[in-house]
Amino acid sequence: MRSRVAKRIAAAVLACLTAAPALAGSLDTAECRRDLFQTQGAISTSRDRLLAAVSAERVDRCRIQRRHVDVMKKASEVQGRCLTDPDRSRALAESRESIREFETEIARTCKGL
Repeated sequence: MRSRVAKRIAAAVLACLTAAPALAGSLDTAECRRDLFQTQGAISTSRDRLLAAVSAERVDRCRIQRRHVDVMKKASEVQGRCLTDPDRSRALAESRESIREFETEIARTCKGL
């Protein structure tokens, strides 16, 4: 059971890495540079928490996964506002897919928690 969860988390973490905002293809404003930098840090921190939670109790994994979805939703908002196409379209599609996968996993494994 735990190895299946670990594989799913590892796949989702990989998706997060590819969905993380890059400064190339971004609006050149101080606000966007700051927001993209902070978003990159939030995604990195969230990814580290996900990896550390692989062997955690289910209630803790669920809490961390829910928090990760929140981070990804906030990252999508920044990406939508600050990235330019084609980076914007790619990043938003990858973020939506990652969020969907996590929400599906949370619905499947975190009922009642």
